[in-house]
Amino acid sequence: TNNGYGLAYTMTSGTGNTAPTAGAFSTTGFNISGSVGSAAISVTSSVESAASIAAAVNAQTEKTGVSATANTSIAFAQTGLATGSTAALSFVIGNGSTTQNITANVTQGASGTDWSGLVSQINNSTAQTGISANVDNSGNLVLTQGQGQNITIENFQSNNAIVLNGINGAGDLGTAAVQLAAGTGGTGNSALIQGFVQMQSTQGYA
Repeated sequence: TNNGYGLAYTMTSGTGNTAPTAGAFSTTGFNISGSVGSAAISVTSSVESAASIAAAVNAQTEKTGVSATANTSIAFAQTGLATGSTAALSFVIGNGSTTQNITANVTQGASGTDWSGLVSQINNSTAQTGISANVDNSGNLVLTQGQGQNITIENFQSNNAIVLNGINGAGDLGTAAVQLAAGTGGTGNSALIQGFVQMQSTQGYA
């Protein structure tokens, strides 16, 4: 999904306390034909990160003349939380290798969602995960992993019904495939968010 604001991602939702073990990437790999030559790029797992794929592309730059960068970024709007209500959230956020426990309140006001407590908690662990949070001009929660590592959300629970909805290409709420509903009965839900790879060359490539 790319909404035109620098956000590009694929998201796989799951039930249970751990991130889905099947992601959105194809393991067939792909070929790059650049100004210098050609090379085959392997994708070893459907849950591979954009960072890993970019590294594989860059490992072949001398053969192809093509280099790559990676980024993972997603915007969430919330539904289910009534005006004047607060959800006490708890979950584990990670980048595929490092995780941090997050607990924070989210409140729905008359003029929008107050994400400030959650943003602060996520940013307190940016040094460990590389994941930062902010609120965009539309009032959506934006999570970014600037190196293109995966973003995992595990054991997502709340004392109040709330759903995080990934924003689609039109800037609207996405389908059920990019929704993460909080578990309210002691069992959480999960999501795997994979980023995008941008390739570049001083000359043409395919």
